[in-house]
Amino acid sequence: MRRVLEKKQEMLYYISKYKLLTLDSFNQFGGIYTVEKNKDSFVTSQDHAREIFANAQSNQMRFGVATTAEIEQIRREYIERAQRRIDIYRENEQEHLETMMREIDEQRSEKLRRIKVAYDSNGIQWIDEIFKSIISAD
Repeated sequence: MRRVLEKKQEMLYYISKYKLLTLDSFNQFGGIYTVEKNKDSFVTSQDHAREIFANAQSNQMRFGVATTAEIEQIRREYIERAQRRIDIYRENEQEHLETMMREIDEQRSEKLRRIKVAYDSNGIQWIDEIFKSIISAD
């Protein structure tokens, strides 16, 4: 029995220390003592909470905190701007790729033209050299 009483007192200590007063603890631990002990801190906390809430409401009115609809509108506008930026980037990237492909095609065409010019001027000599190297290899 003594052990149960010690446990009850220990729990009352922690409830009062950490302000853990609930309806269950009120009923379980005899109520009146716990309520009276925590009444002042509870009232003070409740008054403080009311003051914070009132300040928050006045700040919301004063600073114009966005409502849910306004937040949703801001989100939609952001997504639209982001989509426009993506589209612009995609167009710029497409133009860049097309420019690179044109440059590569021009370089390839120039190389083919030089090969053709070289073949036209040296083609017969190349054929003779290749033929001689094949015949002499046997």
